[in-house]
Amino acid sequence: MSVPLTRLHAGRGTVHYFHPPNVVLDLRLASGDVNRIPLTHEEIGQQRRGDIWDATVLAEDPGHFVIFTDRFSSNPNIQGQCGASDGEEYLHIVRLTAPMRETLSLNIDSCYRSLNPVQGYPKYDLSLIHI
Repeated sequence: MSVPLTRLHAGRGTVHYFHPPNVVLDLRLASGDVNRIPLTHEEIGQQRRGDIWDATVLAEDPGHFVIFTDRFSSNPNIQGQCGASDGEEYLHIVRLTAPMRETLSLNIDSCYRSLNPVQGYPKYDLSLIHI
């Protein structure tokens, strides 16, 4: 399952969801190079995502970072009544300097019942914070 990353000015991006749960951003910059950047999507227990249906850039600084969201359908077969029509939404910050990688992943919209923090999440990179 794949969707294009819309509103990206630095090049072309596609978010791919492979099962078992692996999500990557394939980013083709103006130079023509393709970078495959793993994305973090924490899944709790048996709760799995359905189809990916949207990925949208919120902000970017070409050559430095991109901030975007992606959205997956809820899987009502596993989540039961929790299956939401508008799905699960994640926020990602990806560093575009070498080495390119995700520096933040956060579930910002979830229909999970009894959602609890997971040890070690959200992941973030302190080296990008300038005070």
